[in-house]
Amino acid sequence: MRKAPFIAAVIAVVALTGCVQHQWAYGPTATQPFEQASGKCKLVAMGAQEGFAAIGSPSYVAGAAIGNAIGNAVRTNVAYNACLQAAGFVVVK
Repeated sequence: MRKAPFIAAVIAVVALTGCVQHQWAYGPTATQPFEQASGKCKLVAMGAQEGFAAIGSPSYVAGAAIGNAIGNAVRTNVAYNACLQAAGFVVVK
């Protein structure tokens, strides 16, 4: 039964990642093809992740790992979006 909170957290993270997808369009200052800019921005976003260290009970360490995973997902998404905006792309509403 200890796996139930972990499974619920994983489902929540997967569900939340669907909410942060954008459609991108060429802005007036975009100079690269989207695929090339997106690839570069994915590399930038991968560098935005942070590690963690936790000492304590197994449930505390599991909670810290889940919290870190959620924080990394948010940081990665923000870094990717900022990189594409810096490359001249705009979000389509």
